[in-house]
Amino acid sequence: MAHHLTPEVTERARPLHEPSQSSTLKWHILIAEDDPSEREFLDFVLRDAGYKTCRAVDGQEALEFARQLGPFDLLLTDLVMPRLSGIELVERLRQTDPGLKVLYFTGFGDRLFEEKVGLSENEAFLEKPSSIEELLAAVARLLSSHPQASERSSNAILPRLRVLLIDDAEDEADAAAHALKVAGYDVVSERVDTPEALHAALEGQRWDLVIADYTMRHFSGTTALTLVRDWDSDVPFIVVSAVAGEEAAVMSLKAGADHYIVKGNLTRLVAVVERALRGGAVRREHTRAGERLVYLAYHDALTDLPNRVLLLDRLEQAALAAHRVHESVSLAVMDLDGFKEVNDTLGHYAGDQILQQVAARLRSVVRTVDTVARLGGDEFALILPSTDVNGAEQTARKVLRALERPFVVNGRALAVRASIGIARFPEDGPNAETLLQKADVAMYLAKGDVSGYAAYAPERDPHTHRRLALITELRQGIDHGQFFLEYQPILDLRTRVVVGVEALLRWRHPEQGRLLPEDFLEVAEQTGVVNLLTPLVLEQAIGDWHGDPNSAQTVAVNLSPRNLHHPQLPDRIDELLRARHTAPSRLMLEITENQIMSDPVRSMTCLTRLREMGVRLAIDDFGTGYSSLSYLRHLPVDQLKIDKSFVIGLMRGDDEVIVRSTVDLAHNLGLMVVAEGVENEAVCDRLLAFGCDAAQGVFISEPRSAAALRAWIAKRQEEVS
Repeated sequence: MAHHLTPEVTERARPLHEPSQSSTLKWHILIAEDDPSEREFLDFVLRDAGYKTCRAVDGQEALEFARQLGPFDLLLTDLVMPRLSGIELVERLRQTDPGLKVLYFTGFGDRLFEEKVGLSENEAFLEKPSSIEELLAAVARLLSSHPQASERSSNAILPRLRVLLIDDAEDEADAAAHALKVAGYDVVSERVDTPEALHAALEGQRWDLVIADYTMRHFSGTTALTLVRDWDSDVPFIVVSAVAGEEAAVMSLKAGADHYIVKGNLTRLVAVVERALRGGAVRREHTRAGERLVYLAYHDALTDLPNRVLLLDRLEQAALAAHRVHESVSLAVMDLDGFKEVNDTLGHYAGDQILQQVAARLRSVVRTVDTVARLGGDEFALILPSTDVNGAEQTARKVLRALERPFVVNGRALAVRASIGIARFPEDGPNAETLLQKADVAMYLAKGDVSGYAAYAPERDPHTHRRLALITELRQGIDHGQFFLEYQPILDLRTRVVVGVEALLRWRHPEQGRLLPEDFLEVAEQTGVVNLLTPLVLEQAIGDWHGDPNSAQTVAVNLSPRNLHHPQLPDRIDELLRARHTAPSRLMLEITENQIMSDPVRSMTCLTRLREMGVRLAIDDFGTGYSSLSYLRHLPVDQLKIDKSFVIGLMRGDDEVIVRSTVDLAHNLGLMVVAEGVENEAVCDRLLAFGCDAAQGVFISEPRSAAALRAWIAKRQEEVS
């Protein structure tokens, strides 16, 4: 439900039929309604009738407004609301204002309402839905018994009427205005007698009534009627003419005039004006209701953003326009991570406020040509015309930065994170529905990406035929022995001695040739096939290096999240080590920060058991995850591996502060530091100057088979010695 965090006190200067200084303008009404559309209806109708209003989203907020802005002359309240019901609200307000007038606007029927509440002389109720006339009549009845009603009525000034007179005879126009003044109207009028002057008058302000002559020198009354209706289809239009024939009257009414009066019979004018004003008010009400229904059909009531229907329409239009000029259109779909917990913990009131604040922040970071929409729940979407994938990713980063600032709800600061998926036209789909589906797939992939956003890639789509085929091929590859290991050495930067090797999985695919982990590991992880691969990797890695007295000190194997959270992992590793008569300290298991943080309790349990067995542990790709330094202190790890993205940055003169501080942090925690992705001697020297312990990368050695790497290590040892 929509909620406003500050009171909205609104007053319109000149609504239709509003008194200029009337009695109603002095009445102050407090509205307490939790339904956004109902609250807007009540506020609009009362303001349009000249009342001063203050809107509250529930009973608690209404109570606060009463204390800050009261006293109010009348309370218009729903019966059932969050935090504080209408009944409780009335009880509390009457502790300081016993005579407060109350109008209950409720979905309960008459008899049920009487049974639940009962009504005093200062109370009335309206059943939802009610018409404007019923609402205003109920308000008027209650206020008529207000202690100040007679005083305010005696001070009232008659209704102001803005009248546009279309007549080339000034005296006849004045006669019509005078007749209305004599009847008690406060007339503000303007006379025009040419199409140009009429257009200027219509553009200048809104009119309550138009009175036109049927026959003029420069143009006719029916022509004037056409111009007026083009500008305002609802304003009352009365033809006052010297032509007394029936034909002129029929033509005027057929053209859309409300009434036709002969100039010599102005005694009928006042009664005709009153009927015309009532008819015009009804037309305006119907027009507003229709416009509101159309608006709500294409917009989200909570955030006022375009909804899914309007988003798809605009996306189709953007795609057609882009196709004509050979440009790209990007669609970004975003949802809030952990939003369900906010609703479950703090309630939907808090959740709705966060959604409104998120909508406001999204609007603040996009261009005027972009569209921000709410798809429903905690999902939003952005249409980015003339934007390729690089531009879309830049926008995604801006959005995520905008959401980093805490959201304040009821005085509490709440952190909200999001995931964004990106799809592009025409690369990822030919139409709006397809683009939305692909962006949705990318969004769920982004949840596992440290950046928080991801562009659609067919090979990562769980619904593509290629992906389904890959799942089958993975299992066949395991059965047919197509997977093998290569090893990359880890070099001590001070002694230049190899202190370990990392096992790297490869797939000798029968059709696609040699595949690297990025080509298949994500699918293996998501489908659970990784649980079949990991034992093979561990067994081969331990077997390749356990029996060589000159082999590297440790062999490192990467674990997946599924492996780390499997309760039997420590037992299986223990069995493998015992079967190969290998010391546990020769095995190094590498895990990432995100793997640990995805389930800290189970991760810590598993890591602690492995550490107690003597297996060595390393944090891989450090710096790309979400772990806190305080949490890192408690992890039973031996080694920290700096992600290659930071090491590569050293070649450009970037990330020196990050690398240096990471080395210092690790050493303060008693950890060994290994840098990944070293590509030249200069980076090696820089890392050594920072105090980094070891490094690996293509500059030191490309990945090799176990036999080839043993030969390389032996040759290097000879050279060093």
